[in-house]
Formats: sequence, C-alpha cells, structure tokens
Amino acid sequence: MPPTLVHAALGAMLGAALLEDAYSRRALGVVALAAALPDLDAPLSLLVPGLHGAALHTLLLPLGLAALLYWDARRARPWLIARFGPTALHVAAVALLAWAVAGTGLDLLNLAAANPVWPLDSMFYSVTGKLEYTTAQGVVQTFYNYSPQGMYTHYVGQRGAPPKFCNPNAWNPTCTATPPAGVERILPAIQGGWQVLLLGAGVVVVVARDRLARRALDTDGVDR
Repeated sequence: MPPTLVHAALGAMLGAALLEDAYSRRALGVVALAAALPDLDAPLSLLVPGLHGAALHTLLLPLGLAALLYWDARRARPWLIARFGPTALHVAAVALLAWAVAGTGLDLLNLAAANPVWPLDSMFYSVTGKLEYTTAQGVVQTFYNYSPQGMYTHYVGQRGAPPKFCNPNAWNPTCTATPPAGVERILPAIQGGWQVLLLGAGVVVVVARDRLARRALDTDGVDR
C-alpha cells in the first residue's frame, strides 16, 4: 500500500481544488487527515489479520456518512453548521470524498489491494490492469477478464480473501495472531519515484492555494 504520507498529500491536493470558499488551513488539514484515515485500520490486524485494508478501507463507511451528511444538510438547522460553522457541510463533503478517493481508492490501485465492500464480502481487490493499442493485437485491456475455467469467472482484480490473503504492516508484519518477538517492522515513508512526484506536486499546489487565500484575505477580508 502507498505510505500514509502519500494518501495525505493526495487528499490535500483534492482539498485545495474543491474546498473553494470553505478553504482554510484547518479545513485543508481535516481533508488530508480524512485521506489518511483508512490506514488507521492497521492496528486492528493484531486482532484479526485480515482487517487491515478492510475495516476502514470499506467504501460503505464514507457512503453511509455521506447519507447522514445529506440528511443533516436538508434539516432546517443542520447540526454540523450549528456546531462547526457555515462551511462545515462543504468541508465534510470534501473530506468524505478524500477518504473514498485518496484513501481507499489509492490502495485499490496497487498490488497491496483493499476490500472496498467489507464486511459484505471478504475479497480484496487490486485494480492494476492496462488499456493499450498494439499493431499486433489491436485494443488490449486487462482490467476485466472472462474465464469460465479460471479461478475467477469474472476477473476484476481479485487478490484473495483472508486468511490466504493479508496485508502485512508495521503493527503486524507477519499477518499472524501474535507476531514473533524481534520481527522486523517497516514504517514506509516513500516507496517510489511517482510518490516523490506526487508529494512534490502536493506541496506546490497547497502552497499556491494558501497564497491565493492569503491574498484574498488581504484584498477583501474574506478568508478563502
């Protein structure tokens, strides 16, 4: 899985683009934290090894919270606005999107995989196909494959289900109920050049957005 820092960086970029008039450093922090939130299910793998990549990676959680957000927004006096201010609904909506896209979505797009529908199903998925045109084969895509005699009749990136499939992590590097003493634990920060590029782009985007917000505040007194 991409490191938590990468999730937060992508979430911050989404926040910089989508917060609009609700933008503030605090709001941006909320969105970035929401993008990193799914990785907090790693300690749960000490209880059940298959929970990392599932318990907080399931899209059912942000979808359920989005339904509650919609219900609250339709009330005469939304609770979020009364509690956190007039931009709270906007910030919450962007945070939920960051959770789904920059949090769960990013983990679905690599070999480590995630379970987007837990607990309805235990299967982990990894969307790592390709779409290309070749002069020999024409259009080639590997995101979906129909194979009646294969392991999966309809293959869309299934990686397997616990206990045969598990995502090791710093909390439980061996995917066992009790990791042995002295086992190496790795806490990744950056794992590839594309992540360096994303982190760098995130810094540029956030700094530029913050400068625009400061300029607007200096010009008309509106913090955005």
